[in-house]
Amino acid sequence: MVAGPMTVPVRRGPVLPSPIFVAVLAIAGIGGALAWTADDVTSVAARIGVFVLVLAGWIASVCLHEFGHAYTAFRAGDREVELRGYLTLNPLKYTHPLLSIVLPVVFIAIGGIGLPGGAVYLRTGQFSASTQRRIALAGPFANAVLAVVLLMVIKLFGTDGTNAAFWYGLSFLAFLQIMATIL
Repeated sequence: MVAGPMTVPVRRGPVLPSPIFVAVLAIAGIGGALAWTADDVTSVAARIGVFVLVLAGWIASVCLHEFGHAYTAFRAGDREVELRGYLTLNPLKYTHPLLSIVLPVVFIAIGGIGLPGGAVYLRTGQFSASTQRRIALAGPFANAVLAVVLLMVIKLFGTDGTNAAFWYGLSFLAFLQIMATIL
């Protein structure tokens, strides 16, 4: 009996963005492109583009926020976060239908602040108090970093008065990040 070539599964590591997260980023990009190309900030295209950009951007930021908690817990030794899929940035892994999707969308749609909404269930009892604090702060830290990046992009490229709808949308997304950091 002749044995064929043996295949060994290639392990990519615990952190691998899910196709759903990539799709959310693509949808945010489509919304941004629609807002960018809108002639007038009051046009239907501008409004739809900004709404899609902000909504998909907020979903992506919730994923990054929850990933911050999960990755910090993983680094501290909680291997269950990998088994639960928290390290994939998949928004479906962090969701509670009402608290994670319905309420944040309603609040953002009416122009209010975004609610964090996601949930990563961790076994924090196994960690020291200082490690628990690091895990708790990792999510808001992700929002703070995203806010700084967005504000830098706006400051560097968004001050010439063109593509106003896009820059308004990005500014509101930065505002939501600041609120998520504070709250």
